[in-house]
Amino acid sequence: MGPRTGVHKIFIITPLNNGVRHYVIPVGQFYTAFVPNHTGLMPYLFFSNDHDVSNPDGESVFSNIKIYEDTGLFPPEFTSIPNIRAREGNVYFYDANKKLEASGSPPISFSLDSGPDGFTVTSDGQVSWTPSLGQEGVHAVEIIASNSSGTVSQSFNITVDPVTLNFNGFTLGSYGGSSQDLSGTVTVEDGGTSVRLVGNRWQQIQIDYTVTANTVLEFDFSSSAQADVHGIGFDTDLGLTEQFAFQLFGTQILGVQDIHNYTLNDGVKHYVIPVGQYYSGFMSYLFFSNDHDVNTPDGESLFSNIKVYEVSDDTLPTFISTPNTLTRVSNIYFYDANRRVEASGAVPISFSLGSAPTGFNVDSNGQVRWTPSVGQEGVHAVEIIASNSAGAVSQSFNITVDPVTLNFNDFTLGSYGGSQDSSGTVAVEDGGASVRLVGNRWQQIQIDHTVAANTVLEFDFSSSAQGDVHGIGFDTDLGLTAQFAFQLFGTQTWGEQDFYNYILNDGIKHYVIPVGQFYSGFMPYLFFANDHDVNNPNAESVFSNIQIHE
Repeated sequence: MGPRTGVHKIFIITPLNNGVRHYVIPVGQFYTAFVPNHTGLMPYLFFSNDHDVSNPDGESVFSNIKIYEDTGLFPPEFTSIPNIRAREGNVYFYDANKKLEASGSPPISFSLDSGPDGFTVTSDGQVSWTPSLGQEGVHAVEIIASNSSGTVSQSFNITVDPVTLNFNGFTLGSYGGSSQDLSGTVTVEDGGTSVRLVGNRWQQIQIDYTVTANTVLEFDFSSSAQADVHGIGFDTDLGLTEQFAFQLFGTQILGVQDIHNYTLNDGVKHYVIPVGQYYSGFMSYLFFSNDHDVNTPDGESLFSNIKVYEVSDDTLPTFISTPNTLTRVSNIYFYDANRRVEASGAVPISFSLGSAPTGFNVDSNGQVRWTPSVGQEGVHAVEIIASNSAGAVSQSFNITVDPVTLNFNDFTLGSYGGSQDSSGTVAVEDGGASVRLVGNRWQQIQIDHTVAANTVLEFDFSSSAQGDVHGIGFDTDLGLTAQFAFQLFGTQTWGEQDFYNYILNDGIKHYVIPVGQFYSGFMPYLFFANDHDVNNPNAESVFSNIQIHE
């Protein structure tokens, strides 16, 4: 195939059910490659909605257009979602970890633009607030995330409920379906602090609460007439979920039995249930059961002075982030995609370094920084310490540092694409710096690399015989994945086409592919394609001086 000339189009198939789709186009890479000398002043920005039919009805909506220079740095983008409900006297949980998170180029700093009295946000994203008496109602919050590339904000409202639930502020409704909530009465009493169920009634209120390991449900209960099941619990939906129910009283058995201890002569009995020791997660409803499946039900349940709150947390830290164990000389080490250590447990949690190679740093907020230098090839032991008021735990792992240029002598070449790898030769040359594929060969090495937004694949390529497809790419497994491949040369078309520009008389051609602009994530394999589906395949691909860097 000779050099391609004329108009070049990039077809991105967008199914109708995709809704709003976000695009980031590196314009300068296309105008420079395909329309020489056409970077510079552009008077116009155009939009096309071409539909050459008798009754055109095609539609295009272009929104939120930004034009900027890509410096390799990315502004913050919030990835954490706030809880919008709190209660007086209870610790507010922004999320399960009480911590803001954002993607983008590190370091990212957080600050509070506006919020209720007592609401604080630390620079590393820790959110702290315990609404005080008198703060019931709706409060507006705006939090700022900033880095060297820009600033974004997250705005939301928090509704603070009284510390003791007031049923006048909720709508009582059926729970458990039509077969459970049948007949009888439901009455709100004592100024809204009590609800009385008589007959055969199952009721709920929508509470939207995140039950954590420290959540407590506290209330008073009384009954003057025993039914089948008297109980209380949280649930994710309106269907009866037995394992979420705490039975207090009744002639039958349903749900958790640890507090099934009420008797008729108890009068008003006080209960404190450590719900978080039984289950956790976002719960939409708090339900009440007064089940009495008889012809004339008269069972009674009175629930009063209900409180839902968090007890003080004395939990040791538990690491919830997983370290990357492979990096390369002169490349920024990515502990994970955000280069940040994370742990659950009692807050605040502080991080420190137990042992590590020279230059390796972890700050108290968990940000990891290291760029291995020449001479640091090999295996390095790392120990990171997480500490809080309950104690300290450590995370130990080894990092293997590969040379900046891949040496194929350090890897095991193997087949990729299943039946695609059929016949021909595979040779490692130039002291391990090159691999030559001849015939119809698809090969891979296990590289275990996390492709980030800034990941670049740099290498030299040459060929003396054209096949169907000559290409390279990362993959998550050994199955053929077209969208992960970058085609360089060949008579057929397969994979990403932005670097499909090699011709036979090019000799050795140098490629720099910004892989992170096309896909990202943990990639175990780097693969090489030299596809030539003929009787006597003789296609050739030589990949040399491969570097992966950020």
